[in-house]
Amino acid sequence: MVPFAFIIYANKMQLSSHGTVKGYPVVVHCANLPVHVHNGEQYGSGCVVGWLPIVPELAKEEGKTGYANFKCVIWHTAFFQLLEKVAELSKVGYLHECYDKVLCWLFPLVLILSADYEELAWPNEKMHGPLKDAYQDCSNGKDIAGQILHVDHHQLATKLIQAHINAENERVNDATNNNEDHNTVLEGNAKLGTPQQTRSLSDVENTNQNHWVFDGFCQKLETFLNTCLPTYGFPLDKWIQLQGTHTIWEYQYLKVQYASMVDWEVAMNYVTTMCLL
Repeated sequence: MVPFAFIIYANKMQLSSHGTVKGYPVVVHCANLPVHVHNGEQYGSGCVVGWLPIVPELAKEEGKTGYANFKCVIWHTAFFQLLEKVAELSKVGYLHECYDKVLCWLFPLVLILSADYEELAWPNEKMHGPLKDAYQDCSNGKDIAGQILHVDHHQLATKLIQAHINAENERVNDATNNNEDHNTVLEGNAKLGTPQQTRSLSDVENTNQNHWVFDGFCQKLETFLNTCLPTYGFPLDKWIQLQGTHTIWEYQYLKVQYASMVDWEVAMNYVTTMCLL
């Protein structure tokens, strides 16, 4: 079971340059993603999922508690309709195939729900610009909520396509720069770096006599190879027997690139002191 957490904001904004047309977009962020992703401007950031109704500001009702409560009731009712499906799935969950083809049982929950009922600050006002552009350049002034959502969906699809293009460019650039730092490529995403002089197994044991981890190094390495190679898809016809005269080629570090299961970005790790036969 995996909690699928949402951060939901709603904020009134002026869609027209003269302020005569207003909107009340509801924006959702995925709280499972790192902060720099869900608060960013690329794929994985906030998405507009709906609009709250605009309650007229009547001069004669200004400052009256009853009218303020009336507006809150309207907004709360609209929010309940928006969250109706989330509330249902939060109880039973749903099965979802993730990007890495792994099936996860997700349980949606609302981590933060915030609205500017009293004109409070909103942390994602940078999203107002694209929404204003969508109203002014891509709508006919009628049924603007639906049209703006349609444009916002296209922008989201564009971000996804651009993310795939960027990932492919990074892959090609990485393949072009495989000789960086004089590394030896192993399996595409793993590289050995800073090779040392070849040494015999007997020399390794003799040089490290004061280190208990090297006691019986030759025998330990022999057992490791015979046990692990078949496990990783390299079947052996017979038991590998190592002698003290066999040589190894030592590297100072192993660099590994992998796709993060959090944000799907390429991450990098280093493991020091590796030996290669």
